[in-house]
Amino acid sequence: MSKYNKSKKESLQSTLRRMIRKFDDPILKMVCSPVELNQKDEALRISDLMKKVLNTTELGVGLAAVQIGYPLCICVLRIDPNKFKFQVLINPTIVSYGEGKITTMEGCLSYPKFFCPVERWLDIKVSYLNEDFAKVEEDFHGFEARVVQHEVQHCQGMCLVGDYYRQTLKASSEPNNVFTPY
Repeated sequence: MSKYNKSKKESLQSTLRRMIRKFDDPILKMVCSPVELNQKDEALRISDLMKKVLNTTELGVGLAAVQIGYPLCICVLRIDPNKFKFQVLINPTIVSYGEGKITTMEGCLSYPKFFCPVERWLDIKVSYLNEDFAKVEEDFHGFEARVVQHEVQHCQGMCLVGDYYRQTLKASSEPNNVFTPY
């Protein structure tokens, strides 16, 4: 690859990475609209863009469309960041939860380099449309369940990592304030 082509590729990757909305961008609080059948082409175009953006991140395993400025219920998963295998969930809804929960450290592409403890269900069942707009019900377990729950919450205008981040900032800026995570 020539220097010019390498520079052009790095510039494109940088541009794609900058699409990720960060910190308290108001769009991150928006409740996303469900994708309608007549929006299939737009949804597929957005999900392709999401895959490209996710590929520019080193450790990103999931991305919601709202994180790149599209308030539609679309999530893209890349559970293993070393592989280029993606799963697209359109209009995902968690229909049932398993028995157990676990608290582990979690991060978010919209809150870079910030990690905090988040409690999540270990097992969930999710209903969604795939890229062919076929209805799917799928069980997710462990880490995959954690990622899906995180991205679905983005579609609902929520981010537990962001909430924790804001609480941490508030606690650190107020004298004699003791911060207790939820």
